[in-house]
Amino acid sequence: MWPEAAPAQASQNLRQALYNLRRALGEAFLLTTPHTVQFNAAVVTVDALTWRRLWGETQTHRHRRRETCRPCLERLAQAVSLYRGDLLAGFALKDCPAFDDWLAVEREQLHVQVLEALTLLADAAERRGDRAAAQEYVRQQLALEPWLEAGHRRLMRLLTLDGRRAAALAQFEVCRRALADELGLAPDEETRALHARIRAGEPLSAAMPLPPAPPTDLPLQLTSFIGRERELTLLSERLSNPAYRLITLTGPGGVGKTRLALQLAATLAEQFADGVSWISLSDAVTESNLILAIADALHLRLSGAQDLRAQLLQALRHDRRDLLLVLDNFEQLLPVGGATLVLEVMRAAPRLTLLVTSRERLNLQAESVLPLEGLGCDLPAPDAPPSEAAQLFVERAGRARMDLSVGAADQTMIAEICHLLEGLPLGIELAAAWAGEMSLEGIAEAITVTRDFLASSSPDMPDRHRSLRAVFEGSWQLLSPEEQFALMRVSIFRGGFHAEAAQHVAGVSAATLSRLARKSLLFLDGPRVRYGLHGDIRYYAAEKLAAQPSTAQEMAARHAAYFADLVQQREQALRGRAQQAVQAELEPEWQNVLAAWQWAIAHGDEALLTRLTHGLFAFCEAKSWFREGAALFQPALERMREAARADLAAAALLRRLLGRQAVFCRQLSQYAQAHQLIEEGLALPGLPDDEERAFLLYQKSWVDFLQARYAQARQWAEASLERYRALGQPVGIGDSLYMLGWTAYELGDFAAAEALCLEARAVCAQADYAWGVQYAIYGLGLVRRAQGDYAAARRCFEENMTFCDAIGYLWGVAQARINLGLVALAEGNVEESEAHFQKSLLIGEQIGNAWVNAQSQKGLSDAALLRRDLPTALTLAERSLALYQAMQDRDGMADSLLLLSQVALASGDLPAAHRALTEAEGLIQATENGFRAARALVQRVGILLREGETAQARALLEETLRHPACEASIHKRAMEALRGAGYLAPPAESDIRHRTPEWKP
Repeated sequence: MWPEAAPAQASQNLRQALYNLRRALGEAFLLTTPHTVQFNAAVVTVDALTWRRLWGETQTHRHRRRETCRPCLERLAQAVSLYRGDLLAGFALKDCPAFDDWLAVEREQLHVQVLEALTLLADAAERRGDRAAAQEYVRQQLALEPWLEAGHRRLMRLLTLDGRRAAALAQFEVCRRALADELGLAPDEETRALHARIRAGEPLSAAMPLPPAPPTDLPLQLTSFIGRERELTLLSERLSNPAYRLITLTGPGGVGKTRLALQLAATLAEQFADGVSWISLSDAVTESNLILAIADALHLRLSGAQDLRAQLLQALRHDRRDLLLVLDNFEQLLPVGGATLVLEVMRAAPRLTLLVTSRERLNLQAESVLPLEGLGCDLPAPDAPPSEAAQLFVERAGRARMDLSVGAADQTMIAEICHLLEGLPLGIELAAAWAGEMSLEGIAEAITVTRDFLASSSPDMPDRHRSLRAVFEGSWQLLSPEEQFALMRVSIFRGGFHAEAAQHVAGVSAATLSRLARKSLLFLDGPRVRYGLHGDIRYYAAEKLAAQPSTAQEMAARHAAYFADLVQQREQALRGRAQQAVQAELEPEWQNVLAAWQWAIAHGDEALLTRLTHGLFAFCEAKSWFREGAALFQPALERMREAARADLAAAALLRRLLGRQAVFCRQLSQYAQAHQLIEEGLALPGLPDDEERAFLLYQKSWVDFLQARYAQARQWAEASLERYRALGQPVGIGDSLYMLGWTAYELGDFAAAEALCLEARAVCAQADYAWGVQYAIYGLGLVRRAQGDYAAARRCFEENMTFCDAIGYLWGVAQARINLGLVALAEGNVEESEAHFQKSLLIGEQIGNAWVNAQSQKGLSDAALLRRDLPTALTLAERSLALYQAMQDRDGMADSLLLLSQVALASGDLPAAHRALTEAEGLIQATENGFRAARALVQRVGILLREGETAQARALLEETLRHPACEASIHKRAMEALRGAGYLAPPAESDIRHRTPEWKP
């Protein structure tokens, strides 16, 4: 780069250049070693490198002819769009001829490649009759080389063929001037002759041959092709490569195999020198039918007494045509040796390429298989185009009714229709045909009621596609009795199943499942070899099962029992360290578990319900599915209430259900309903004083705790602890201990709270009860925050959040974020606190938890107050107060009123500050809360100081500092108030962690 400089100076220049580059770009753009430096192209897009890659791919891609290879032409079109002039135009290195030499070679190479690419693209555009595109490519060539006389002639001819004779004559003048200016030459004889013919109005012929007309045996399509862009690109790439001579499209009936094959055949016709031939095999059922169909399509004459197979293969050996042969609807020929014949045809005719559509793969080594699924049907983002399925529905619905208008509001209903049909193109087309007679809502409702609604009487539709039932029946008839038996029985599963479950429940072997998957009646989903049924196939297979009532009853019972065992075996692990793995295992089985639960309710099977209850509850709670859990448990409760009148076992199950339903209600902040359920469970006669009764007592302490009835909460927690200890239940012991710890904290006894939570953590850890460990750590975080050890408190709540986030326990994540927000507030970090509260508020709205919403809004109000945004602080405090009042949460109400008093004081509204504080003090006195009394005292001090009552204020400040439950943040506020009032020698600060009285349960 500095060839004239001394080595030391050149090194110094390089160091300076690298320094400047790093300052301008940062470290990420340079890759350096002690001896080399390189630009890191991986972190940016470089047009020249992209060109090099695309051009290289067209050179190495295996294809029949590059000039007709669709994937290569697409790459070239993308590449030429990047070229905007010479490489590094206007750039040079001073006094560096080596660089100039390198750049000159690179520029020329790129220039030549671009001209070649533009020629190929113009040729392809002409062949397909797209003269406008061809003209644009030629103009780009002439912009690069204005003296390119062949380019001028081509543009003159294209303009003339387009009927633009004047423009063509004008182009001759452009050519003449360019040659004179650039080379000092006149146009050659060929150019002048073309100019004369155009001026004389003589007809011109296309220089590039137009593509051959589609083969007469390629069925003409009367509707547009929509979607499948990914599949078209992939298949075009493969079929353009001579190494891939057999490609099979598989999938269930109605998924669009035939239509995709037709589109490919039409698109790729010019790739094959001898075109494309189409064979419909829907009526072929024997090998002879297949042989004759191939011979007829290829115009091969078979005659005489010789075996038809031998005649066909002999004829193909002498046939050297480069041809794409499409074999449509091949599945019924597999049992009669069709795959073997295909293999022999490929060996006899090495230039023949086959595209096969079949519900089952041919299972040949030479075969490349693309399984087709339904079209994408998710509801897109607001600015994104509709899904492929929605586009198909709208286009076909527009044919059914020309004046149909589909607005943005209709997209949701269209997406629902497409989801109901799982994106199956045939189902979507049949549904769209009703758009002229029914509303979108009516179509969706009709599909939900029966799939037989989806039928067509159109004479131009094949019989096998007149209805989804016809499609299924066609597949059903091709199955062996064993396969029919298996498909019918596995229709009992919901949302998929593993081979082990199919064997246990339905008695279906893995080999049979594999055969059904090859026939596209089952599909494999995910890396764990999980089978599934398309919704329409399951619908009709379930009809076959329902037609055999005794078998259907047996399958339902075995299915329910299997999944009840699955859940019961994992219920303990759902609360332990392995709970994440267990949740991941159970999530795919959720629909099956629900089906088992519903079957057990419908049949009043108490044993099954008992086995399912705890695991189902634990799973719902861990996922924060409180509404869903309550909805699931309600019908079981109603069924068992009837049975419990005469059946003690049913009464025991009812008590278990009542306790779990109480938890869901509590988590939904429905405290009164939770209390009623608990009391109903405790009042059931004749039941033992067992673990379920202890669970109800523990839940009763929860409900009282959340409503700030701490004395009662402590009483019920002590009762549950006593019962659990008598039963030797460590999980229940841990639950009761941390509840007592939380209660001690609320009552202001931080030392007792710490001791109880430490004991709870040890017990839960010993029992591998991960949730209990986290609840105990949460309690320790509360104590640490109250004591002013904010770093330790932050560690506790961050551990809570990490744990809950990992298992998807949203309520726990929200609770941890609320407390991290409070820690941030205590440290004065307003921005961080608001981020936590905003996220917890979103979670609260998502899971429908009013307590989370109230706590989050109260925290945001406190943050707004610190920012002196008094209107926002007022609004948020009022919202939180309304939520607490609806829940009858007296502590929450007191906190919100204290906030309102602070906002009023900051606004100078002393009467409003008095009223809110007085109301808060009344609530605090009723709840016996410890630290909130200290909060009220320091707020009263603020009002007194504002009123000039300094002596009374000092007395209250000293009382605040002596309060046994004074939190560190309140202690700090009190000290600041004393100093602010001019008392320079306040009472000695003492460590509030050692000023709490002893308290034991």
